[in-house]
Amino acid sequence: MSDAEEKTTTVDVEETNNAETTQAAEEAAKKAAEEEAARVAAEKAAEEEASRVAAEKAAEEEAARVAAEKAAEEEAARVAAEKAAEEEAARVAAEKAAEEEAARVAAEEEAKKAAEEEAARVAAEEEAKKAAEEEAARVAAEEEAAKKAAEEEAARVAEEEAAKKAAEEEAARVAEEEAAKKAAEEKELEEQMAELKRLQELNNAQWKLGQETNFQNMTHTEAGMKKTEAYNRARVVQGFMHNLTHTTQHNTYAPPIRTPKRNNTNTIVQRGMMFGRFR
Repeated sequence: MSDAEEKTTTVDVEETNNAETTQAAEEAAKKAAEEEAARVAAEKAAEEEASRVAAEKAAEEEAARVAAEKAAEEEAARVAAEKAAEEEAARVAAEKAAEEEAARVAAEEEAKKAAEEEAARVAAEEEAKKAAEEEAARVAAEEEAAKKAAEEEAARVAEEEAAKKAAEEEAARVAEEEAAKKAAEEKELEEQMAELKRLQELNNAQWKLGQETNFQNMTHTEAGMKKTEAYNRARVVQGFMHNLTHTTQHNTYAPPIRTPKRNNTNTIVQRGMMFGRFR
């Protein structure tokens, strides 16, 4: 119970007990009580209104706070979403940049590889060109060497042919000389054999004459000694002239580069024999 109600109850009790309360006091008290009640009610209503207003204000504030928190959360979510979007965009941009960088690096590597391949190709072409030039030089040198060798071979063959021809001519000349020499020797041998036959005939005739003349024609007789002395003197001259003529004839057929060979078949005539005076 409030103080106003207690006060009203007390006044009512006093009015009942004392009964001397006047109508005006009652009215005044009643009016005062009513005023007081109205005031209390007004205060209570005011308090309730204030409480309501405060509650509404608190509710509004709470709602505002909740709304603000929600707005803050939404803002934070939006900011987070924007940040996430920016980060995603940055990541995408970074990935794209990385891809572009990788593509650029790959392109550079490809260009570098292509440049290296081009350099290798150029080097290979240069090497091939150099090899071709060396091969051409080698072929030219071989052709020149072959040509020179062929010329030298041709010259050698020509020289051999000339030497062979000269040797054949020399052999033919030597063969001709040998044939002439052989023919001369055969002829001389025939002459010697004829001379020997003639001398044998003369010898036989001398022995026959000696038998008929008591061997006065022999050297061991006086007449024979005179004849032998005359023969020896004639033999010296005859042998000298004979050797001189035969040596000249032999040198005529002798090759100019060989030592003259003595003709042993002429020994009988060259020595004069015992019948040389009868030639």
